[in-house]
Amino acid sequence: MPSQLKFWRKGEAHRTTITRHNHETHSLLGADPSELHLVKSAHDDVRPSSSCPSMACNIIAVLLCITCVALNWLISITYSTCRSSPDFRSVSREQYHALRRPSPFLGFDSIPRASPPIPRMLINYPMAIALVNSSRPEQVFSDDPQQHMTETGTVSPEVRPVVLTNEIGVIVQFRAMDYQMERCELHIKMAGADTATLPGSKTIGVYRLASDKPLDTKSLSYSNRPARIATIGRFSVAPASPVDWHHEFRCIWDSISTFEVAFLGQGMQEFDDGQDFTIQWWQDKDQSHPPQAIYLIQRESS
Repeated sequence: MPSQLKFWRKGEAHRTTITRHNHETHSLLGADPSELHLVKSAHDDVRPSSSCPSMACNIIAVLLCITCVALNWLISITYSTCRSSPDFRSVSREQYHALRRPSPFLGFDSIPRASPPIPRMLINYPMAIALVNSSRPEQVFSDDPQQHMTETGTVSPEVRPVVLTNEIGVIVQFRAMDYQMERCELHIKMAGADTATLPGSKTIGVYRLASDKPLDTKSLSYSNRPARIATIGRFSVAPASPVDWHHEFRCIWDSISTFEVAFLGQGMQEFDDGQDFTIQWWQDKDQSHPPQAIYLIQRESS
């Protein structure tokens, strides 16, 4: 009996709640729109607002970002005034080439090698070719005479003139390459057609120059060229006769060797420059076996 009474009371309370809810719904449906607005406003006032804390957090975050930017700007201004950073635009060509060039052949010395060494060779073309004029010591020749414009932009072919006259000589510079290829041969080849215009037999001298840094071919002239330190060879050139002269020397990896090739006695008072004799060609390193060229052959060293 008590359980039935308890169940009846719960059901009665539930019906009472439903009846009250329906009564409120009917009251709202029949109410005036202004009254509905007042009821909604009352509910909004009772509901806790969640937009205020998020807006405050956004404002604090923006202020924090502005503060950090201002601090970074002040630090950069203070650092630049207290300690001036190096201006890399002011680095000279000499300072740049004075930087150490570490060897890329790390650990190669510990690798077992064949004995005797396997014969190997490579052809090394000059990294710089420049003309100098003894009759006009200040003259600077163009270091890119084949430069021209194309539809895709400026093209600079690696083709350089080699000219030998009674006034003009040529300076060539090499950098030794590769590992344990330290037996070098300087080769000078001329075709018979290159010497056909000579009035008679002439002697050409080859000189070692005092320069172990890359040449600035944009300012090189006869007056400021490196000094001659040795005559490493000389050879005769007959009209319409080919030439294949070479000289062997030791070249350590990454070392720079500079040579001057000119008619013997050029630039001296006793040199007879009354006759006009010219040997010239265009040197192109893309040719595998050119009939005329100045180049190095590097061979395997022990």
